[in-house]
Amino acid sequence: MEPSFLKKVRMNKQDIFQRSMQSGKPIVIEFWATWCVPCRTMTPALEKTAHQFEESVELMRVNADEHPQALKDFGILGIPSIVVVSAGREITRHTGALNLSQLQVLFDAATNHQEILIPPSNGQRVLRIGAGLAIALIGNLWGPALPLYLIGAALIFSGLYDRCPIYKMLYPMIMAKIYPKIGKVSE
Repeated sequence: MEPSFLKKVRMNKQDIFQRSMQSGKPIVIEFWATWCVPCRTMTPALEKTAHQFEESVELMRVNADEHPQALKDFGILGIPSIVVVSAGREITRHTGALNLSQLQVLFDAATNHQEILIPPSNGQRVLRIGAGLAIALIGNLWGPALPLYLIGAALIFSGLYDRCPIYKMLYPMIMAKIYPKIGKVSE
């Protein structure tokens, strides 16, 4: 018998939203597959974090191969993906493997029913900033190449965005304008 914090979902999107409203606990849904290496890599950290937050957050694991309709319902395009549902609405979504500290930040925010942007790990920061600088340098070597400068700047910013106070202020407002009905039960 598997631990209570590792429930496998057999419900549709509407049922999960209803369950989050009735229980009062946020639900962290992980979409994974047995053949997915990043999913397997993330599993020990996910299980540890789920156990740590067992009293305040529910973890549901959805096998992508067994539940293709759930992927379609939630609009999942890549795995591993994590969707956090609280009070009948989706509050956060992340695609890609997360490390232990990132998962703890995610679960802590879910406990407080807050939307959160998962900050990149230090390795991801270095890679993004390095790639951005390299692309900008290539743009400089080819002469003034504005498109390469812009791509390089975007990559550098993607490594630092979570530390930018203007971005932190504007992101929720922009997302509310772009996706005003995201996560509503009446979808």
